[in-house]
Amino acid sequence: MMNEADILVILYPNAKEIKAVLIIDPFDSKLEYHKVDSLEEAKEVLKENLPFCSQNHSPMLHMGVAYIAEWESLPETDAVITKPADIDALR
Repeated sequence: MMNEADILVILYPNAKEIKAVLIIDPFDSKLEYHKVDSLEEAKEVLKENLPFCSQNHSPMLHMGVAYIAEWESLPETDAVITKPADIDALR
């Protein structure tokens, strides 16, 4: 289970046919979308854009971790929206 300081990285649509990297960081109120053409390019995006700290130690994420997921592998949910009334039904 993710905690509030964790970051979600989504590879879209998957790591083999990657077209984009989404970085969702609710703790720091950040959402980033980066168009990429390869996994190597995605790795560079992550190295440059994850909030690594290196004060008196090797670079690392503080208080949390970055979870990697593929868009195509995200779990399905029963909570879906197809019409405005579905929004009111969210619980």
